Amino acid sequence: PDVGLASSEEESATEVFNLVASPTVADDIATVAQLELPPALEAFNIASVYAENGFLADAIATLQSALSSLDEDAKLYGPTLYRGLGDSYLASGLRIPAEMAYQQVLEQANLQENLDDWMAAHIGLGQLYQALEQSEQAEKHFRQAELVAVYLCDSETLEALKTVFAEISGDDVGQEGIGPDTEMMSLTCAVDPVEE
Repeated sequence: PDVGLASSEEESATEVFNLVASPTVADDIATVAQLELPPALEAFNIASVYAENGFLADAIATLQSALSSLDEDAKLYGPTLYRGLGDSYLASGLRIPAEMAYQQVLEQANLQENLDDWMAAHIGLGQLYQALEQSEQAEKHFRQAELVAVYLCDSETLEALKTVFAEISGDDVGQEGIGPDTEMMSLTCAVDPVEE
């Protein structure tokens, strides 16, 4: 029904209503604020609360603001903020900004040897290309994520990737030869990490 508002005003009014009508979001944000995290991590966690509750515009705005105010000491949080931004853009259907944010993660995380965000950015890019039905590009990024997941002994991510590889190839999830080499993973994960 026509309520006499432009669509952007209508969406904004609905979003404000939803935010006010959802005390758990406000409570979760208050809880994050009480944690006394560094400002960049606080922004990331607040944006995560927004995104988990469907307030993607608020998540994006929070992350953009945090990125624009990063000082030199907080640059190490850049990949995490860009990852959250990429995820929020992707969830919003904004594929080009999502791709640009994930590329920023890859550049910065590589310099900082931040494997968790690097892996997550490859997964995000894989999902983006999968949505665009560019299976070859999607698989390339999922394979990069798989390498890090094996290195980090992240069995949860490896299982999720196994399902993704099956979807891409059109095979059954339980079929041999699909996804990560679990024997190699068990050998790799059985070895204690080298301490520096």
